[in-house]
Parts: sequence; structure tokens; C-alpha cells
Amino acid sequence: MRQRDPVAQSVRGHVRAHAHEHDLDVHRVAAALGWCVRHVQAVLQEGGTTCRDLIRTQRLERARLLSPQWSDVTIADTASASGFAAHAAAITSPRRPSSAGRR
Repeated sequence: MRQRDPVAQSVRGHVRAHAHEHDLDVHRVAAALGWCVRHVQAVLQEGGTTCRDLIRTQRLERARLLSPQWSDVTIADTASASGFAAHAAAITSPRRPSSAGRR
């Protein structure tokens, strides 16, 4: 097992547990786990992702799982319960991961 794998696993676990929080970002994840932001970014970059993408993916998965239970709830309410600050962010998120266009 590579040395950075436990860091990536901890970050992923924290994101899974806290994706519903509207203010979750790389700074909060790093602070909660006791690492600097740059270390978290470097570890995730080695794995081909970003903290933003992890958070977005987890929120979309949460929204997908919640939506059948909430068939009478608005998209805005589902997005909010999934951690998106605005329903527009949930609607536009599947189009392209933020790291997809970077070089």
C-alpha cells in the first residue's frame, strides 16, 4: 500500500460523511483531518481527482439516492439536502467535472 493511500481514503471518508454541509471545501476537509490544503490537493491530484470533484460526486450520489424517497419534493429541496448551496449547482454539475478541462 502506498504511503498516501490512507490520506486519500481519509479524505474520501470525510467527504462522504460531510458532503451534505453547504460550506464543505478543501480547506474544511484539510482542517478537519489535520493536514494542510496543499497536501490534500497533492494526494488527490495523484489519484486523478480534486476535492471539488469528490464533493460534487458525493453530493450528486446523495441527491440520486434521496430523489426516489422525495418524489413530492422540489429539485431545490433535494439539492439543498444533498449539500448544494443552490439547485442550479446540482443541475449543472453533471455536465463536466472541474478538472476535465485542465491541463
